[in-house]
Amino acid sequence: MTNISVEEVLDQELQQIQVSRNLRLGKNPERPAVANTLIGLAFSGGGIRSATFNLGILQALAKARLLRTIDYISSVSGGGYISSWLMAWMSHQKIGIKQVEEYLANQSESPSEVAERPEVRFLRNYSNYLTPRKGLLGADFWTFACSYLRNTLLNQTILVLLLLSILLVPRSIVIALHYLERTEQHLQATYSGPLQDYMYAQYFALALGAIVGLVGVFFMGLNLLSLDPEKNKNYRWFTQQAWVQRLIVIPLFIAAGLTTYGLAHFLTDYDILSHPYRRLPLVGIALYSGQWIVALLVRWLVWSKHKSAGIAGPPTWLLLTTAVFTGAIVSFLFIPFAHIVIPAGAVQGQTFSNWRVLTFGTPAFALIMLLAGVLHIGLMGRGMSDAHREWWGRLGGWLMIYSMCWLFLFSIAIYFPTRFTSSSSTHRA
Repeated sequence: MTNISVEEVLDQELQQIQVSRNLRLGKNPERPAVANTLIGLAFSGGGIRSATFNLGILQALAKARLLRTIDYISSVSGGGYISSWLMAWMSHQKIGIKQVEEYLANQSESPSEVAERPEVRFLRNYSNYLTPRKGLLGADFWTFACSYLRNTLLNQTILVLLLLSILLVPRSIVIALHYLERTEQHLQATYSGPLQDYMYAQYFALALGAIVGLVGVFFMGLNLLSLDPEKNKNYRWFTQQAWVQRLIVIPLFIAAGLTTYGLAHFLTDYDILSHPYRRLPLVGIALYSGQWIVALLVRWLVWSKHKSAGIAGPPTWLLLTTAVFTGAIVSFLFIPFAHIVIPAGAVQGQTFSNWRVLTFGTPAFALIMLLAGVLHIGLMGRGMSDAHREWWGRLGGWLMIYSMCWLFLFSIAIYFPTRFTSSSSTHRA
């Protein structure tokens, strides 16, 4: 295969234009070089209006004997309609641009004289290309109307089904929790072993949330090793934004929803809020430090396998120490969190609305996670590198986006129809 440079291609193109000019304009040794006198004609878009206007441009250029001087024609959309017509005219009748120029220039200006070429008359007759034959009772009009209605109906059906599918996501999540509650009832009725006291849907949700969260934490730990591409080239694929969302952001958000479901009930079942200064810090430390222990374990295992790369990120002692302080401090945010997800006057053992817990509790829990990350980074000070701060900032941004989308979607799926129905009933009454 022969390699051809760009300069060679351009030189051959100029030679072809020179040959074309000699045919269009005649040989003239005194004519300036082609490279310095290239002329192009561009037709813009705009549908049939652009085609109609550009036909007038062609006729004006033909009368001025300038159409033959054009070296290039460029067009788009409606402009392509008229330029392709011009090229097709020359191709089908085997004529050059000078002959077309003569045909376009010899047009009578008197309306009583039909002096237009058949090609131009054909173009005018079929300028209404969507319905070539006009008339309300014509087959072309009703074919166009049926095609329009068919395509509109199909597109709207697809759009409505897509919107309904999105709105079904919150209900599907709540239905999944209902299945957990039915499983709880079934096991309590059939199982009488030593673990009977733990056969609650909230425990199942916390266990499932821990499993899903471990996925995000696992890849979070790997990302701590992947911020230096020169040392850790084998671990760069999951640092891309798409994979960070799939492997870290989405699992963490799902874990936040499941944890919120379980935590909202245990805050009352274990009477945690009645002793906030003794029990809330333990809950915060367990939730926040636990994920960091897993992340650091992953980092240590990978570092042990690749000792030559060196350990990346802040030291382990600094991360764990500040994580414990962060968990203890941020745990007091569960007090306003409880006011959001737990109805006023709730008592121990009471069942709350899953819609309320998931709609408002999940983004609130994600916000607590974000505030914990901010405090954690602040406590580490210079121990956190700029690369790690940037990574955590981007992760926090994605969690904020998912929180807003979650709150909007759940509110639209359940609270908007309820409010709309209530308003309609009030107006009818």
